[in-house]
Amino acid sequence: MKTHTSKGNRVLWILAAVLGCPLLCLCSVLTIGAYLFLRPGQGTLLEDRGNAGIKHFDNSEFSFDYPGKWQTFDDFWPSAYGYPYEAVHDPALDVEQLTGVLIPAKTLMPPQKRVFWTSARIETKVLPAGDSLQEVYERTYSRGYPKSDSISDKTLSVNGVTALEKLYRKPHGEPWYQVREVWLEKDGRIYIISCWAFPSSFEANQPAFNLIVDSFRVK
Repeated sequence: MKTHTSKGNRVLWILAAVLGCPLLCLCSVLTIGAYLFLRPGQGTLLEDRGNAGIKHFDNSEFSFDYPGKWQTFDDFWPSAYGYPYEAVHDPALDVEQLTGVLIPAKTLMPPQKRVFWTSARIETKVLPAGDSLQEVYERTYSRGYPKSDSISDKTLSVNGVTALEKLYRKPHGEPWYQVREVWLEKDGRIYIISCWAFPSSFEANQPAFNLIVDSFRVK
């Protein structure tokens, strides 16, 4: 009798092991999956990955890449302000602001208009006769930015073209912005890639700014 009971128990244990292992594995997978999906911040991360990618801006004069979640000024202006974007004069740098890309803010500001705080603008001007890019660069910042805090100046290469970079902070209305401006010249014309963000979020946006600057190409 003891032998029969022992064999019966052994059979039950074997059946429990055979049936229980797959169930245990399934429960573990579901538990881990739920944790990864629902833990704080992870849902946003998955959403960001789903919307990630690279867009390409291209016109007859220049081209560049930018993050997939950003918008061009041409796309943003009609929905935000009710009229199309037009090139404007930037008196601070004495250049024409041709276009740009931006991150639309998630909140509305009075009077219920869409706004943005992070952007990259493409600006241009003719290189004055007898001047070098370095001379115009130095003259511009020495005369027009008395309230700015300069951070750094350096030389870099953008698609094989020597460029100058200025990093500084300046007030723009109430808040201060951190600005990275990359100057380059081709065929007698200066181009400036002007990248703007709040100082607190500037480093987080550097990969996006790098993408725009590194891919910028004058035709």
